[in-house]
Amino acid sequence: MRCRAGLQFNEPLGRHTRIGTGGPAALLALARSAEDVRNVVTMCSQKGWPLMVIGKGSNLLVPDEGFQGCMLKLAGELRSIELDVRHGIVRAGGGASLMGLGLLLARGGYPEFTYMGVIPGSVGGAVRMNAGIDSREAIEKDFLRLRALDPATGETVIIEKDEIGFAYRTSCLAGRPLIILEAVFRLPANILPAHETLAALRALLKRRHAAQPRCYRTFGSTFKNPPAPARAAGWYLEQVGMRGMHLGGAMVAREHANWILNTGGATSSDVLSLMRTGRTRVFETFGIHLEEEVIVAAQAARMPVK
Repeated sequence: MRCRAGLQFNEPLGRHTRIGTGGPAALLALARSAEDVRNVVTMCSQKGWPLMVIGKGSNLLVPDEGFQGCMLKLAGELRSIELDVRHGIVRAGGGASLMGLGLLLARGGYPEFTYMGVIPGSVGGAVRMNAGIDSREAIEKDFLRLRALDPATGETVIIEKDEIGFAYRTSCLAGRPLIILEAVFRLPANILPAHETLAALRALLKRRHAAQPRCYRTFGSTFKNPPAPARAAGWYLEQVGMRGMHLGGAMVAREHANWILNTGGATSSDVLSLMRTGRTRVFETFGIHLEEEVIVAAQAARMPVK
């Protein structure tokens, strides 16, 4: 089987993750269609190579040693967005930008999707982790169904909303290796003038920028907020002295203790050490276990790709 997806060997993953750390992928595959994805999956299965989807890399931390497997990145038609006003839906490829989708829908006058315009990441990753800005403004609200490829069978499957098991910043997809090719969302009937929804998006961005670091090299939130009645993760991290803590090129943001920044030259080990310190201090002080919102890629066994 000849794989037509774009293949890059020993590709530095710091170029593909928002935090900007991590070693190279033994192989990076750029898939522009569902057929490309299927070909990459088949190739990796036949050769016994580990496979992981990278998305936009907005909440992914890759080991400094790199990923000794194949990182799959969606491109081409798998990043497309299609508004179908007649049927009241919008289709977005799994590799599409969530912020791009939010901006497009704001321009269309749909206020319910404004929150998407401030969340970096891919549509597929956002569905998998039920991304949002609070418990009410999250992907599950207007999500209808998805189309995905099952690497175990090579078959394309359709999964409806009631099968996904959405919860706070997670879903049942988090534990399944499905590759999300497309997500479908319901378009609400109420439409506002575009200048109103765009103004709402700008106001939301302004509020978030006022309370959060402006540094691009960050995951955003590092830990999920613990269940009520507990306080937000950032409050606990601040109480145990994490705000402003430095380690190498990594630093806990002064504006928000739940954000870790790459101030220049940070390693993944620096970031992991800050995460471990914060989690340990919070548990020892408050008995609260903080769960990562960041996905830490496992270091796969070495693969001979050439």
